[in-house]
Amino acid sequence: MRIYLFVTTSAVIALCLSVISALAVDTGVMGGVACPSAEELTKMQKGQYILHAGGGQLTEVPVEKVGLPYDPMGHAQYVNLSMTSDGTLYVMQPSILSKSTDSGKTWSSHAIDPLGERNQGSDNATFKHMQVLNDGTFIRLAWNYGNYDKGATGPARVFKSTDEARSWQKLTEFPIEVPGKYKRRTSHWGISHLPDDTLLWGIDVQDMEFARGGGWGGVCTSGSARLLMYRSTDGGRTWEGPIKVCDWSAEGGIVQLPSGRLLASVRYQRPKLPTDTPEFLKKIGCKPNSYPYKHIFLVDSEDGGRTWTNLRQLMTHFGQCFGRPAALSDGTVVVVHETRYGPGVPCGRAVISHDEGKTWEDESYYMYYGEVCSSHNKSVVLKDDVILTVVSTCEQKHTGKHSDLTAIRWKPVGAEEPAPAR
Repeated sequence: MRIYLFVTTSAVIALCLSVISALAVDTGVMGGVACPSAEELTKMQKGQYILHAGGGQLTEVPVEKVGLPYDPMGHAQYVNLSMTSDGTLYVMQPSILSKSTDSGKTWSSHAIDPLGERNQGSDNATFKHMQVLNDGTFIRLAWNYGNYDKGATGPARVFKSTDEARSWQKLTEFPIEVPGKYKRRTSHWGISHLPDDTLLWGIDVQDMEFARGGGWGGVCTSGSARLLMYRSTDGGRTWEGPIKVCDWSAEGGIVQLPSGRLLASVRYQRPKLPTDTPEFLKKIGCKPNSYPYKHIFLVDSEDGGRTWTNLRQLMTHFGQCFGRPAALSDGTVVVVHETRYGPGVPCGRAVISHDEGKTWEDESYYMYYGEVCSSHNKSVVLKDDVILTVVSTCEQKHTGKHSDLTAIRWKPVGAEEPAPAR
């Protein structure tokens, strides 16, 4: 059964926010079947299958899972996957690079030092700001982040590697010139790589003022958090920007659809605004002393990332965030995401569309599960339309640093015949 996500425009139009949308479809429990238990998800995590909820049934979908090397410097919230035009796959961790030339079935690994040059102790030169061009050249960005009054200024520096991140040479630098003043700049995004070698590097800047010092749990009286992009089409030598994507957004991912349109998923997260009525906050499930939105939204670009439009909500439950999209050759789109706070056991899931994200099915895939957290992910689509999704899970309490990465080769239901689970 196909469900159309009808969007109703709210009257909440204030400050730098353009439109707040509310969906008619509940994305918490999908497919007409209750969320699986922790025991079922634990068994799934150890098995060569994922779970599909659809048509009132929970079924097993056969997949291939391969564990990647454990990196003691890793973190559950960092997953970086890249694919070149010849199908070579790279997974970057803080001190380990894994490579596959057989569509993710087997992997080789070697040590790397992506942190490289540091500057004043605040150089954000981590592995998540690294991507691989189609000729195998690695590109990495380094820049100062944090509060403006503590030195979070200056240019972004671009480095390249031709030996798979074993060594780096400075390529260029470009200014980070954001119109208007900002209090803080950071980057939850990293770099996105398009099939034609276009690079899109995302940063977010914040300049909010809160009533009575309430912070994100209070009321924002002015300013916003803006997601900006810098764009390169010549292998990182020159960059155009900043290009505004949307307000109140940070981490996410970009996929190029068969039509050529770019579809980006973003974590839309904003504090309360003066125009938010108690009725509106109750309707969207905002809890006291919290902020109303921490959801996946979608946004489009028709011109290769130069402009972005059509910001709209995808997920309806707080904490259904950090979603990454992938697109098959027939226009099928999946967004693999966290469901951090339920409903159901917190785990990694996926939703699916068969028309490039215009409408979404009333079904869900339960992809991965960690006892402590089921965290970030990233996907690419291989030449045979198999999806390779790399996921991060954590089993140790009180830390996100002991994280395990798993590469999952899978196809949506229809390409594989599922076996009933219950």
